[in-house]
Formats: sequence, structure tokens, C-alpha cells
Amino acid sequence: MPTQTMQPGRFHEWQWCREGCLGLLSGVCWVLIAMGLVTSCCKKTIPPGEDGSATLVALDDAGIKTSSEARRDAKTDRTIRCFNAAMRIDNAADEYFRHLGGGLPRPGRVPTVLFQPQPSPALVCQMARTPPTPAMTEIDNLMPRYVDIVAALARQLEDMDRYYKEQEYRRDGFKRGKEMHEAFKVDHEEYRRLHEALAECIDEITIKRNDESIENESRNAGLRYHSLVFLRDTGALMREVAKANPNADQLVTIRNRTQASHQELTEHAASHPSDVETAFMFSTYKGKADTFMVSVRSLGPNKRSPRDLDNAINNYNAMIDASNLVRWRP
Repeated sequence: MPTQTMQPGRFHEWQWCREGCLGLLSGVCWVLIAMGLVTSCCKKTIPPGEDGSATLVALDDAGIKTSSEARRDAKTDRTIRCFNAAMRIDNAADEYFRHLGGGLPRPGRVPTVLFQPQPSPALVCQMARTPPTPAMTEIDNLMPRYVDIVAALARQLEDMDRYYKEQEYRRDGFKRGKEMHEAFKVDHEEYRRLHEALAECIDEITIKRNDESIENESRNAGLRYHSLVFLRDTGALMREVAKANPNADQLVTIRNRTQASHQELTEHAASHPSDVETAFMFSTYKGKADTFMVSVRSLGPNKRSPRDLDNAINNYNAMIDASNLVRWRP
């Protein structure tokens, strides 16, 4: 999850799959994205040309499920794997466009294409072409074209990578480079719109699943319950912090709520050592959570240096990685 460049925008934090956070988040794990609307967000349309922010999703154990829930979650998790893998296209595109400085490939502006084909986003997304059961209209409507555009962009990046590494532009005066650039730009703009729309849809599903887990765990109010509440609050905090213009009052409210849920998690862990002992890898996750909370103290609506924001993002992703390794005993 190479070193990434944060694009302020929207954060996604999903804690839902037995396999834990995909390797993406461990090096590409720089970021997160917007989620928030629980209703009608899948119907949201992104105006052509609107810049979308990079998105990343983490996964975690969803606990005991019914067969229908298991099928729903399996389909969602395949979609999330595709979504995360596609982030590598964003990373490569950001670097490519940055080198061009807003123009076309030309002498003095030879772009760098940092795209490694493995693991292949196209292959991962092809595996996400799931059967129609269970029907999930919002995802079913988006995924066919999303999978196709991811495959197209992956091929284009590989072609551009070879073109510039082999310095073919010296032989054709950037002719093919400019042609590839125009095709890539058009497809990338479509991809960004689809990516944002898919983010909204996955968000809607995972927030509902998160709420279900919290509701189920609230009956015992044990260590996992406090962890789920804390992770929910941290996600809301990071989404607000990442906005271009955070709402100052909202940010303070969410940060206070996050600090409170962190304190409750800390106190419960301290007063229930047996719970900690039975939760595999909890101590590692808790240490990352503590580090994250230190980093967010320096963030405010009018105090968000790129360095502080990047630090908070990295610590957030490290915490999500660690939370995905925790195994909660019933």
C-alpha cells in the first residue's frame, strides 16, 4: 500500500475480512477516503472532470455470520480487493502527471512511469466479476465497466513504462508518447469517476455492516465492542480531517468522541486483562492505536501541514493493519 503522495480528500477505512489488510496498505497504505453517507450515496454521480481523491480500504474479521451475510460479505470483500489493487493505478498516474507538470510529454518533461505489474490489478479485479447472487445492484451496475477500465489503464501504464524506459521518444519525437498520454488521460478521468462512485457504494455497505457488528457486540460491551466503536470514530475523524475545508466544530466534536472511545478502550483493556490475553495480537494493535492518537492531536481545521497529515495517515494505516491481525474469541 512505494512511498505515496497523499491527495487530500476522502478516507475509507474498512475493517472486514479474515485475510486482514491487503499488502496494499502496507506500503501503499497512505490513505483513506471519504465515506459517510449511509443512504442514497450509491446514487451519487461525479461530474465529468471532478477530481477524485485516492482511496484505500482496510478489511477485518466480521465475526459469525449467517449464510446470506457470508455471501454478501464475500462479494463485498472481492470488490474491496479489486478496489485496493486499483490504487496502484492511482499512484502511478499521480507520479506520471506530476512529472509532466500539467502538459504533454516533451523534451525536458520526460515522465516517469512507476508501475509494477504484480500483483496485477487487472487480474484481481477480473476475479471480482462475481456471480449475480446475491444481487447488489449498486455494485453490479458499476463493476463490469470498472473492471474493464482498470485492465485498460494497467495495459497503458505497462506500454508507457516500456516506451520511456527504452527511450522510444528519441526516435519518434514523442509522437506515440503524446498519443498514449491523451488516451490514458481520458480513461483515467473515467476511472476516477467510477472509483469514487464505487467507494460510495462500498462505504454504504460496510458502514451498515460495521453498525451491525457494533450492535451485536454491544450486548456484552467487551473488548471487541470498544475496539469497533473506536475504529468507527477514527474513521469519521480521518474523513473530516482530510476534507479540503473541514468543519471546525465538527472536527472538534469528532476528535473529542474519538479520544473518549480510545480512553474507554484503554480502560477496559486495563481492567480486563483476561480479555486482552484471549485476543490474539491485541497488544500490538493497541500500541498502534496509541501512536495514532498522539499524531491526531496536531491536526486541526487550520493546522494541517502536509507532514502532520501524512504522519496521521501513516499511523492510521498502521493501526488498521494491526487491527486486522487481531483474532477475537467469541
